[in-house]
Amino acid sequence: MEANLIHSLADFHNFIEKDSFYLRIAEIKKDMLLLKFQYTMREVNRDLEREIRRKTVLRLVNLNANQLEELGGTF
Repeated sequence: MEANLIHSLADFHNFIEKDSFYLRIAEIKKDMLLLKFQYTMREVNRDLEREIRRKTVLRLVNLNANQLEELGGTF
């Protein structure tokens, strides 16, 4: 999953420090998984951070939806 997220942000690699990506599970509950995805920006740019966050969240949702479909479930 981490490699997939990193790959999906290929357009932004010029703005993110190399090898600074880190995905971890922050919390697990019976019906929820809280993930934390971190990276180091080369310089502060709030608009770019917002765009990266939006793309990351959409990618995670799409990954989870596809995995659920493969298991025969629905959202």
